[in-house]
Amino acid sequence: MVLELFHKHPERTFRIHELVRELGLRSSQTHELRHVLNDLSKRHKIRESKKSHFSLVSPRHAGKKLKRETWQKSKTMEARPAIDRQRTRDRWSAPSVSNEAHGNIVSGRLVGHRDGYGFVVPDRPLEGTDQDIFIPPGAMGPALHGDLVEVQVVRSRPDWRTRFSRTAKSSTRVEGRVLRVAERAQKTVVGEFHIGARSSYVVPFERRIPYEIIIPPGQERPPAEQARHRQFVGEPQGRQGRRAEQKAAGGEMDGVIVDVELIEFPRAGVQPRGRVIEILGRRNEFGVDV
Repeated sequence: MVLELFHKHPERTFRIHELVRELGLRSSQTHELRHVLNDLSKRHKIRESKKSHFSLVSPRHAGKKLKRETWQKSKTMEARPAIDRQRTRDRWSAPSVSNEAHGNIVSGRLVGHRDGYGFVVPDRPLEGTDQDIFIPPGAMGPALHGDLVEVQVVRSRPDWRTRFSRTAKSSTRVEGRVLRVAERAQKTVVGEFHIGARSSYVVPFERRIPYEIIIPPGQERPPAEQARHRQFVGEPQGRQGRRAEQKAAGGEMDGVIVDVELIEFPRAGVQPRGRVIEILGRRNEFGVDV
């Protein structure tokens, strides 16, 4: 996809933020895009003219550069003893994940990141790599940090960070997508209650849950609190009465630390939803330990 964009505009020089915009990526995916660009540059598909400026390599320029580097490499190989030659071969040919791993289902524990992506630690190490499986933001599905998930390996590539290191062992970076959540780790979430323009929401204290949890109308208080509130205030009359009650209740709850039970988990374009099951107090109150 990245290389296709360069072929569509062979004379154009792109900066990182321009590529993010043209490819429709999120800012959190800039780090992975940089890895892809570095890999394409090492393969002489594109070139970096100056810092963070990339353009397509012309066939003539690529041929000359590749021939020159091949000659330099052969001279270096001849001058080194046998053990150094073997070490150089190993460094330039990173192991690939076995064909059996591609397309197979792998189970493991998901470690989320506040920017929306995550890594799955496999229950059993994959053949050909000692790294965890990278899950981009668009492939997280309904999973949250800590969940036991099943993922499908969709692609692998050499880890460029180990290619030029004398000490680091060559490895392969693996990418996958979440197919199913086998076991939930996050059934309740502690966070701070807020009043929004359209609905109330809770911001989790666990930063590796990158969602605001929507609280539907009528779920702002625990059931016992709602019953006690109506006992003294009375039952609201009509739609306007119910809205007034919800607004008043939300105003009292704004900034309160609550425990929320998740009733809907995230999916494409939809935030998770929950209901308040316990009011813990405010940040500055004695005994509120979060």
